[in-house]
Amino acid sequence: MTKLLPLLIIVISSFMPISAFTAQPVWCSKTDLLDTEITICNNKTLSKADSLLDQMYRAVLSFRGLEGMWPDEVTSNQRDWFEQRNTLSEKSDILDAYTTRIKALTQMLIVRLQP
Repeated sequence: MTKLLPLLIIVISSFMPISAFTAQPVWCSKTDLLDTEITICNNKTLSKADSLLDQMYRAVLSFRGLEGMWPDEVTSNQRDWFEQRNTLSEKSDILDAYTTRIKALTQMLIVRLQP
């Protein structure tokens, strides 16, 4: 796994524009945000975590057609995660949820990159 980490970083970074970690998520401009979403939009760390999660999710979906959980199950799994995230109110709990999901998506990429 440690041998794949540099390759994983290259793959992920290829999906990330420079602005990915500097701006609020695009969806923050919606008018009907949930309380959890408002918390995310008003916090730089959570906004950056959301941007990273979005990039990781896009990277995972780029591996369509390979064996495993692709793409419908990944999309469904992501929707389920959002539903669970939206029940959280504490910043630390929201950040923990992002951390856990980003790790899960990273693991999916590692599995895809193994020879």
